[in-house]
Amino acid sequence: MPLTREALLRRNPKFLCYARLLIETKAINGVAVLFYLHRGVGLDQVLYLSIAWSIVSIITEIPTGYLADKWGRKKLLILGAVLLASANVFALFAHGFWQFVIQFALMSAAFSCSSGIEEALLFDSLKELKEGTKMNFWNGRLASARQALKIFIPSFGAWLASGLHEWQFSLLICIDILGSVLSLVALSRVTEPEHTESVVGEEKNGLSVFFGALRTNPEVRRLAFNKIFVFIASFLLFRAYQPAFQQAALPGWVFPAFYVIFQSTITVAFLHLGKITKRLSSPLLIQGTALVTGLFLVIAALQPPKWILFIACLIGVCSASFRDPLFSALLNPHFESRHRAYALSHIGLLKALTDIPILLIAGAFARSGPTPLFWIGAALCFFSVFFLRPSPVFVDSSS
Repeated sequence: MPLTREALLRRNPKFLCYARLLIETKAINGVAVLFYLHRGVGLDQVLYLSIAWSIVSIITEIPTGYLADKWGRKKLLILGAVLLASANVFALFAHGFWQFVIQFALMSAAFSCSSGIEEALLFDSLKELKEGTKMNFWNGRLASARQALKIFIPSFGAWLASGLHEWQFSLLICIDILGSVLSLVALSRVTEPEHTESVVGEEKNGLSVFFGALRTNPEVRRLAFNKIFVFIASFLLFRAYQPAFQQAALPGWVFPAFYVIFQSTITVAFLHLGKITKRLSSPLLIQGTALVTGLFLVIAALQPPKWILFIACLIGVCSASFRDPLFSALLNPHFESRHRAYALSHIGLLKALTDIPILLIAGAFARSGPTPLFWIGAALCFFSVFFLRPSPVFVDSSS
């Protein structure tokens, strides 16, 4: 007996979570930089690959919203999964900078096909079921699906590829291919709901609202760039720590251990975020984490003994990663609720624009090794601390 439309729609949230869980497999991430270096990409070029990602992200931001409205959310999510699977297959054979530019372009386009689209499909599904009040619950499940495997799979990948041999890298990529293909199976089971909101319309409204606030509101400007600069600093740390550990002759088990400790620490910190923010204000935490990240980047840049390097990189990346949820509470009061989600999502677009000049400069310095990336990251953190301080008055976003 065929399922009713209501029964089919009720399956959507679960299948979206399954698909996101499979998409986030990313076994190669634990040794990604070492993989690129192994395949003939220089450390400076690794940063330039991220510029390719940013450029494609800027180009595809609005068109993917238009396609979601014209084709349907489900078809665009499937297109994203196909592009991701293609990127993973391409990675099996890619060698050298320009071939990986193609792979990064495919990954960026795949990301654009799901960014905001998953939430729109989820929202429309629950709205058709007249269960809109469950949006926060399922949004939380989606966020958990994005985070769940990050503790284990990249760490397992780093352990599996500890010898840094070609067959080990290829095995990790095959795991990622399997995850992206299985995500297609999950997405194929999703039922297209009635369209109640225009993705492209909301994105355009959000874009106008966000950049309008950025131009006229100094607090929004400080918060946005504070978030972006320290995020870029943590990104530089992520690109530098693997070759830095390799140069310091740290043992192979350090790579999976780093990922496990980092992801576990962040997960526990997020679980206790409410308790932490009751004792310390969000502006204070934002400033404190930027300062701590900058200080430990300086320690890493001074080329300390190998275990001090390990601890410095670990504390630096944990401190930088902890700050992300703090910004929503501070930025939310500056936007009307109907524009809030899409407006805040455009910080990612601003970040993509900011990435390009900073990563070009960082890439030029990275030709001499990973150490300059630590210095540049520290400079971004200290600039945020001294020139992009958020207002000390905290306004609760729920008010």
